[in-house]
Amino acid sequence: MAETPACPEPDDEDVLDDDERQKLRAFPNLVDDCSDDDDDGKFRHCIEARDDILGEHAELALRAAIYERVMLSRCSRYKTIKEAVTTSAATVTEDSRDEQWELLPG
Repeated sequence: MAETPACPEPDDEDVLDDDERQKLRAFPNLVDDCSDDDDDGKFRHCIEARDDILGEHAELALRAAIYERVMLSRCSRYKTIKEAVTTSAATVTEDSRDEQWELLPG
């Protein structure tokens, strides 16, 4: 069986702030600190990390929805483009950030 690459990869850290970078660097050690036969402990750390990340995603989705509501109510150009993109009438977006924004619930 091939060995799993060490985490984190250097490129992974480029997008993280200092706090997240520190958490990511500490995570493999946290899992490894469990004994080899304590898979339940390793699993618990993995689930806790996953749940923390999903919680942050939920907060981001909520923040995006709140901003979206303000944008739609205050900027007619944004609303027009958003409606065109939503109804698939537009073939060109303002830029790739529009597509990224669409990936978030809102």
